[in-house]
Amino acid sequence: MRFTKYQGLGNDFLIVDEELDEKTIIFLCDRHFGVGADGVIIQEFKDNVPFMKFFNQDGSRAKMCGNGIRCYADYLYHKNLDYTTIDTLAGLKKVEKVGSEYKVFMGKAENLEIKDGYYNIFTGTNHLVIISNKGIEYLKEIGPKLQKKYDTNVNLVNVLDRENIDIYTYERGVGITLACGTGACASAYVANKLNLVDKNVNVHLLGGDLKIFLTDEGIYMQGSAKKVFEGEIK
Repeated sequence: MRFTKYQGLGNDFLIVDEELDEKTIIFLCDRHFGVGADGVIIQEFKDNVPFMKFFNQDGSRAKMCGNGIRCYADYLYHKNLDYTTIDTLAGLKKVEKVGSEYKVFMGKAENLEIKDGYYNIFTGTNHLVIISNKGIEYLKEIGPKLQKKYDTNVNLVNVLDRENIDIYTYERGVGITLACGTGACASAYVANKLNLVDKNVNVHLLGGDLKIFLTDEGIYMQGSAKKVFEGEIK
């Protein structure tokens, strides 16, 4: 089986073009006994449109992945395939190449509600947003508990100024990751709704920065995607 490894701000993925079972996905993502990754993207086509079939590190299925879709777009681009529309379980996503980066229309945020004082929202996947400056050690403490309780990703957001936020994300099926694209969208959206930031937000993550643009039509996310290497497992 051949694979291509990609990373978007340190959030890393394996892209393959064949079906895999849960056991194989877990093995491939294992950083000691496999290749090592936060998730797996299986390339498919539906009605001639590229489809992003995404699995977390633990083999569980997710509707889509923000950093993953930029990596998938770059993968398609370098194979001379159309990358401008990608289908996901969260709907069709429009993609634009901006220099060396990719800008993705993520659609509208949905189902914003408050749960036990935390902000719950859907931006392609479900996210819990906590506004706090307590830092990553605090997320290590509360992230697993909240993830298990609400079956969602957990984001700790520190607002720096009207245009900049720091976030740490505890992802369902993975743990703390270097970056989360859908989490960046959720965090910027909630911070804007609370009138803490403007509509164009620089999101600083452990692995680098994303640009989030909040518009009347929906959320745009822009950032890098880089091929790491290709390989084969027999």
